[in-house]
Amino acid sequence: NPDFLEMEVVERQVFNMVRGFNTTGRNMRVRVQVKPGLIHGYDALLAKLAADASRGAEGREKKP
Repeated sequence: NPDFLEMEVVERQVFNMVRGFNTTGRNMRVRVQVKPGLIHGYDALLAKLAADASRGAEGREKKP
């Protein structure tokens, strides 16, 4: 879901474009990335995986 992805600006640069002795515009360069982390909605899946893993570990401990 794109509503839950957070972006951060990593780098931004602005250069004036000059032709002759007049400024004709700007060159804007921006680097943006999605912040690292879990995507919304996966926390329930991770909780289920953790519960399954702990149940599996308990079963291994009981065997002699």
